[in-house]
Amino acid sequence: MNTLEPRYHIPSRQHFSQVVVPKLYQEPGHVGKILDLQPAVAAALLSPEVRRNAREIDTLDNLDIRDAEDIMKLLKPLKTVTTALSDEQNPTVSLIVPLKHTIEQSMLPVEEDSTTVSMMKKAIFNNVSDRYTGPGNNHLLDCTALDPRFPSLPHLSKDQRQDVFQRVKEKAVQMPNQVLILLSITNSSTKIQPRLKKTTLEDLLEGTFTESVGAAQTNHVCEIEAEIVRYRSELSISLTSCPLKWWKE
Repeated sequence: MNTLEPRYHIPSRQHFSQVVVPKLYQEPGHVGKILDLQPAVAAALLSPEVRRNAREIDTLDNLDIRDAEDIMKLLKPLKTVTTALSDEQNPTVSLIVPLKHTIEQSMLPVEEDSTTVSMMKKAIFNNVSDRYTGPGNNHLLDCTALDPRFPSLPHLSKDQRQDVFQRVKEKAVQMPNQVLILLSITNSSTKIQPRLKKTTLEDLLEGTFTESVGAAQTNHVCEIEAEIVRYRSELSISLTSCPLKWWKE
C-alpha cells in the first residue's frame, strides 16, 4: 500500500494491528476514520500485485459504503450528547430528560432509512426509552422544570406540564413544615420555657383582627402559586448559562 499510495504514509502491519485498530475502536468516530482509509485500501486491492497472489478478497461494495456513511450520521447525536456532557462545567440532573428526548427523536424511523439503519434505530430507541422510567422519572421531570433553561418543557403535553408544576408546588408547600419539624426537634433538647399567660387583649381580639394559622397557610400557598406563574412566564436563559448561578442571583 505504501508503494501504491505513498501519500497516505501507511505504517507497518504490526503498528497498524497493535496501535491503529485498537485506537479506532476506542474513539466514537472510528467508522469515519475507516472510511477515510477506503481510497488507499481500494487502490491496494485493485493492484496487480495483490490480485495476482490473492484468491479470495472481500471488498466493500457501494451498499456497504453507503451503510457506513449512514451509520456515521445515525451515531452523530450520541456523540454530540456525550461531548456536551463532558464539556459541561456544571452538569446537572436536569439535563437528562432533554438529552434523552433528543436521542429518541433522532432515532425515529424515516422512509429513506435502509434496513441496517432501521434496525439500529429500533435497537437504540428501545434501549434509551426504557431508561429512567417509573417513579424516578417524576424526579427528573421536576428537576428539568426547575432549570431556567427548560421551564417550558416543550416535549410534554399541557396536562403533563401541569402535573409537573403541581408536584413542585406541593413540595414547596411542605418546605416550611419540614423547617418547623427540625426546629421542634432542636428545641425539644433545650429547657422548655413555661408558656406565658395570655393577656386580656389577646383573649379579646385574637382570631378576629389577627390571621389564624389556616389563613397564613393559605397566603403561603398563594405566594407559591404566584411565584410559579411568574417563573413560567419568564424567558428561558441561554443554554450556556449556569442554572445554579441564576437561582443564586
